[in-house]
Amino acid sequence: MNRNFKEGEPNPTLIRILWVDDEAFERVEPNELLLKGLNGEIEYVLSGKKALEILERKVKDGTLPDLVISDFNMPGMNGLEFVEAVRAHEDERIKSLPICIVSGFVYEEDKARLEELGIPVFNFEDAFHEPQKIRQVYEESKRRD
Repeated sequence: MNRNFKEGEPNPTLIRILWVDDEAFERVEPNELLLKGLNGEIEYVLSGKKALEILERKVKDGTLPDLVISDFNMPGMNGLEFVEAVRAHEDERIKSLPICIVSGFVYEEDKARLEELGIPVFNFEDAFHEPQKIRQVYEESKRRD
């Protein structure tokens, strides 16, 4: 069930999300529904390589996203390669960004590696029906800070 925030409940903090997905613009409408459940604003990036460039620019101007969501199956740099590049980054602010994978399919061995790296993996349907699980990735990262 999609959780929308009810009247009278405290409205959770708006979170800035960088969404890395080579097919992002084909999924704008479903993603917007997910973002409503997350109380998030989104910036789409079409590749892992471009996302790394944007993160490096954003760290310099102090506008890093609160959460990074990445697809897994992308040409050039898949979701696992992107996550490994972020986690190996020299800048601690980039290295420690909360990330999750939202994808239609992830190979079991890749999913196991992502879990070793502490990266939750959600399939699209679960993400849309239970956006609070994705928001929890952000909330848990704030508790560690």
